[in-house]
Amino acid sequence: MSGFFRKHARKHRLAILAAALRRDKKKNFLLTYVGRHFSAALTSLDRLICTPVASLLTIAVIAIALSLPVGLYVLLQNAKYLGENLDRGTQISLYIKKNAEASDIKELVSKYQNDFKIANVRYISAEDGLVELQKSIDVTNILAELKENPLPAVVVITPKPAFSAPLAVENLLNEAKAESVVEMVRVDRVWLERLYYIINLGKQCVLALFALFAISVILIIGNTIRLAMQNARTEISVLKLIGATDAYVRRQFLYTGFYYGLLSSMLSWVIVTGTLLWLAEPVRRLALTYGSNFALRTLDWHGIIFLWGIGVFLGLCGAWLAVGRHLRKN
Repeated sequence: MSGFFRKHARKHRLAILAAALRRDKKKNFLLTYVGRHFSAALTSLDRLICTPVASLLTIAVIAIALSLPVGLYVLLQNAKYLGENLDRGTQISLYIKKNAEASDIKELVSKYQNDFKIANVRYISAEDGLVELQKSIDVTNILAELKENPLPAVVVITPKPAFSAPLAVENLLNEAKAESVVEMVRVDRVWLERLYYIINLGKQCVLALFALFAISVILIIGNTIRLAMQNARTEISVLKLIGATDAYVRRQFLYTGFYYGLLSSMLSWVIVTGTLLWLAEPVRRLALTYGSNFALRTLDWHGIIFLWGIGVFLGLCGAWLAVGRHLRKN
C-alpha cells in the first residue's frame, strides 16, 4: 500500500515539475520575444537619430503629403456641420385648401407631431398669417379693398437633421402633396441641396487624393528604407553569417517604418491644426457678418487616433515591401 502511495506521489511531483518547466519555458520565450523587439526598436531609433537631417526631411515630406487630404477632409466636415446647422432652419410649408375642415387640419397637424422624422410642427391660421403679414409690411390700404382674407392656413414642418438630406426631404414633399387638405407644398432649399451634393463630391475627391498620397507615402518610406538597407548591407551580411533569420533582419526595418509613419502623422496633425487655428479668426468674423456663431472645428480625438493609425499602417506597408524585396534578392 505504501509503495502504491509513493508511486502516485512520485507521478504527482513529476507532473508539477513538468508544469513548472513549461511555465519557465513559456516565460523565457516571452521575455526573449519582448527583448528582441525592444532591441530592434532601439536599433531603429538609433539609426534615425544618427541621420537627423535626412530623417527630418523624410518625415516632413510624408507629413505634407498626409496633410493635404486630411486638411481637405476637415474642411468638408466643417462644411457638413455648417450645412446641418442650416438644415435645422429648413422649413416645409404646407398650404391648406380654403374649404378644408378644421377637423381634417387638426388631424394633419397631429400626424406630423407624432412623426419621428419631424422636429417641429407649427400651425398658422389664415388670420394669424394676415397679422404676421401686416407686421412685416404695410398692406392696410390693400386689405381694405378686399372682401375676404386671401391668405390660406399653413402648416410649417421642420425635419430633423437626420432627415434633411435631399432624398429624405423629397419623400416628405411627396407625402405632403398626397394629403387631401393640402393645396400646395413649398420648400426653399435649392442652395442647401447644392451644398449637400458639393460635400458628397468633395468626399469622393478626398478618397481619390488620399489613395494617391497613400501610395506616394508607401513609395517614399519604401525607398528610404531601401537606401538604409543598402547602407547597412555589410551589417546585414554579418548578421546572416552568424545565424540571424530574415525575421530578425526585417524586424529592425519594420520599426523604422513604424517611426516614420507615426512621427509623420503626428507632424501632419500639427500642420492641419495650426492651419485651422490660423484661419479660425477670419472665418469667425465672416460668420458674424451673416449673424452666425459658426467656428472652424479641428480633428477630434477619434480623428487624431485614426490619422496616427493610418500613418503607422502606411509606414509598415512601405517597410515590409522594401525589406521583402531586398531579402528576396539576397
